[in-house]
Order: sequence, then C-alpha cells, then structure tokens
Amino acid sequence: MKFKYLVLLLTCLLCISQTLNAQNAKEKEKIALLVSENYSKPVADAIQLLNESAEFSNHFEVFTVNNSKDQLIDAKIAVCYVHIGQVIERYSENLMQIVEKGGFAYAVGETPAAKEYQSWGMRFDAEIDQFFENPSPQNIKQLVLHLTNKHLGTSFPNAQPQTYPEFGIVDWKNGKVYSDFETFNSAQDIPNEEKPWIALYTFRYEIVTGQIDYLKEYAQAIEQNGFRPIILFGFPLEAPIEKFCIDPSGKSRIDVLVNFSSIPGGAPDKLARAFEKLGVPVINAISLSQSKSEWDKSQIGIPIGNRTMALVRPEIMGQIQPTVVSTQELKKDKNNQIYTEKTLLKDRVSNLAAKIKAWSALRRTDNSDKDITLIY
Repeated sequence: MKFKYLVLLLTCLLCISQTLNAQNAKEKEKIALLVSENYSKPVADAIQLLNESAEFSNHFEVFTVNNSKDQLIDAKIAVCYVHIGQVIERYSENLMQIVEKGGFAYAVGETPAAKEYQSWGMRFDAEIDQFFENPSPQNIKQLVLHLTNKHLGTSFPNAQPQTYPEFGIVDWKNGKVYSDFETFNSAQDIPNEEKPWIALYTFRYEIVTGQIDYLKEYAQAIEQNGFRPIILFGFPLEAPIEKFCIDPSGKSRIDVLVNFSSIPGGAPDKLARAFEKLGVPVINAISLSQSKSEWDKSQIGIPIGNRTMALVRPEIMGQIQPTVVSTQELKKDKNNQIYTEKTLLKDRVSNLAAKIKAWSALRRTDNSDKDITLIY
C-alpha cells in the first residue's frame, strides 16, 4: 500500500514539475533575429552564448526564422537586417504585426527605404546599429542584452561593441587582429628563419563574424609545407597589399598571394597594377555558392551566372590557376539553430598547398635554370 502511495506522490510531483516548466516556457519573452544567410552563423553563435547564461535563458528565448514565419507572432522584439531587400520584404508584414501588438521592431544595416519602414513603426537606432556594424557573435549577444535592458526590464551589463580595423592581419592560431605587419611579426612564436610568407586574402566580414575555420585549415596545410601563412583582410585588396605585403624598400614580403574573395576590389585595372607592383603569383581561390552534394552532382561545374565573378574578372586582374576551395553547407547547432557555413573541400587542401609550393620554388629559381614550355 505504501509503495502505491509513493508512486502516486511521485507522479503528482512529476505532473507539477511539468506544469511549472510549461508555464515558465510560456512566460519566456521571445526575441527574433532576422538576417541574411551570410550572417546566420554569427547569429547562431550569439544565441549559444546567450543560452549559456541561466539568468538570460530562464526568461528569454532568442530565435531565427528557419522554416515558418509563424514563430514571429509571439516575438516581443525583432531585429531585422534591412541592407538586403529580400530579408525585410519577407518579414515586413510580420514585423508590422509585432509593432501593432506593442512590440518593437529594429532595423540594422542601411537601406534607401528607411522612411517607408519608419512610417509603420520600425526603429532605426544608431546606438543599436553600432553593434551590427561589426557583427561578431559577442557584439550580437550584446545587442540583444542592450534591447532587453531597454524594453524588458533587465539590468545586464551594458558593454560597448567590439570594433575591428578596416584593414588588418589576423593570427589564424589565436584570432588576434593586428593593424601593422611589424607588430604581427614580432608576436609570432616561431624562430626568425627564412621561411617564405604566403598571404591569404579574405572578406573582412568573415574575420569579424568568426567564419574562417575553413581558411585556418588551408593555413595549417601551408605551414606544414614549410611556409608562414598570413591572413589579410580589407577592401579594396590593393590597400592591404601596399600596407602588409610590400616592405619599406618596395619589395614583396610574400612569395604567393591566394585570393579567397570574389570581390577583392572595384576596378580591375587598379588591382592589376597592384599585382604588378607586388610581382608574385596571385592564385584565384573560388568559393562555391553550392553545397558539396550539389557540386558533385552538377554536370556544368561553376554555375554559368557565377562565372564572370569567379573566372573572367579575376583573369582580367591577373589572377591565375582558378581553384575551387570551399562550398556552402547548411548546418544545425545544438540549439537547433540552422545556419550556412563555408566549408573547405578536403581534397583541395593538398592541391592548393602543392601549387603554392611549386610557385614559390619557381620564384626562387634562377632564370638560367628555368625551362619554358608553350602549350597551345
């Protein structure tokens, strides 16, 4: 009989616990972050950072809209990236409903249609937007905390946004960013030996948002082949070339430049002159907009519509040996947040390293020892 009552008591306690948990879940204030695919990874990382704090996660739920826009109906605060028109147009009706219900809709980024969106209640706040000017996971986290302090009665610490230089070098081993070559070089823990430098150039936003894992693997392979990799960023490319790749005497510090950016500069002729001054091979590293499975199944390779940016324009600038190095993969983290991430093609790592090694060796070979073959 006692066992029967014990089971009944435990069952009641379990029901009460489930009821309380359900009530707590319902009481959580919801916050939506609506961005384009290229910012989905730092947003997912920011949500993970927020959820690590019980003080936050017990009271708030932050989400992105993966499949259904119906999630937005209960949001108290929504932040929308308006620089890309498709994002704001997709959610504008839902955002209007949030405002009509007494919630808050904030814009981040710039748009020529700002007055139109402001007319129905979207807020353009420079104080909020400054967090998204450098959209690292930490800054996006602070953006959310700032908004909960402002509208939802919290008192989380108000930290200022982290800033990043327009042009810089990132240490691929620890993520530290440098504004000049000398400081970066003196901070390296490798012997001062004559290992050639190899520069890898990428988008600034990949550095800020922490999306360079694929690039780190290429850097590691390059280092294992006897080189010193250096990751550069800044637009247009001719500026970091002048700032970081050419020494005070006007000579190149690097043996090879690998360009991982599809948009390294505005004017091809200016970049062509910068490459000529640099005087080293510039390899065109191509990042696909497809997943690996789509790439493997494709009968045409690089989509026809992408070939101008991926092949034609780089060749006009003077880039050589176009090499596909990464794909775009859809992933899900432990919080069930879906995001896209640039992912390296593993079989291309050794391929690219071998090309770099061959070009570096050729550059250091006396002209009298070089053979030239014309293939036509």
